[in-house]
Amino acid sequence: MPPENGKRKTAFGLVGVVTFMAALAWASVPLYDWFCRVTGYGGTTQAGVAAGPDAIVDQTITVRFDASLDRDMPWEF
Repeated sequence: MPPENGKRKTAFGLVGVVTFMAALAWASVPLYDWFCRVTGYGGTTQAGVAAGPDAIVDQTITVRFDASLDRDMPWEF
């Protein structure tokens, strides 16, 4: 095998790899969007009910926030 054929084969292989990677990068956004819509995974939720509840419940809900932070963080609460 002459050395030119080896260089040509390597060049075509590298062009093929770059083309394949570009195609995957182009297709990754629509494929991820499709995956999220089908599974509900990754921040895209399934369609919910458009209307609110029929009755208002007279109930108190307690929400507790934890404001713990790293010792070296320059925040104050």
